Amino acid sequence: MPTTKQVLSVERLTQKLNQIDINQLAKSSGFIKRKPKKIWPMHLLISLFLVVLGAGNSLSNLAAKIGLLSCQTISKQSVFNRINENLLELLQPILAKAMVVSANIKYEQRFSDQL
Repeated sequence: MPTTKQVLSVERLTQKLNQIDINQLAKSSGFIKRKPKKIWPMHLLISLFLVVLGAGNSLSNLAAKIGLLSCQTISKQSVFNRINENLLELLQPILAKAMVVSANIKYEQRFSDQL
């Protein structure tokens, strides 16, 4: 059962990622070609961030987190098959957009502090 802190982390990640058109980036990167049946790009990204930032980095852990978000059973083999060059192609523009958004927010905060 997820803790309150984990639920808040998922909500914050979802809010930040909703500012970026994940599905369009996933299509253009080749990560998805058709409508996904189990592993949606948003669920994979949120789970990936949670696993990387938390303890217990494993495919089983990643599959379990994706399964919790999508309310389905996800195998570690299916996650392994999705981790490829297309995922890297998806992560690069997401990281770039996140950096731009973060820089804009910091610039706006610094500018408003000076007024």
